[in-house]
Amino acid sequence: MSESLSINSSKEEIYRAVLQQIEAVIGGTGDLIANLANVTAVLKQAFNKFHWVGFCRTTAANVLTLGPFQGPRPVYAFLLIKACVALRPGCRRLF
Repeated sequence: MSESLSINSSKEEIYRAVLQQIEAVIGGTGDLIANLANVTAVLKQAFNKFHWVGFCRTTAANVLTLGPFQGPRPVYAFLLIKACVALRPGCRRLF
């Protein structure tokens, strides 16, 4: 678990431990939303320097919806633009 990781752990050790945690919490669960919520919780806990962790999901044609997240309430429009740039090669860069 991330609670037992030393501050002096290497990135490789941290990533390996995080991957094991993610595999443990999503193993055998077919619920996408529950899995995404659990992954965000593991990542936020393991990397406490992250201000925000979460997902945007495609819920309809050309519609990105903010999915499970951990952290302060995000500015939705900003995330939509960022997600558009990251996920849609044809999107114009707007910032």
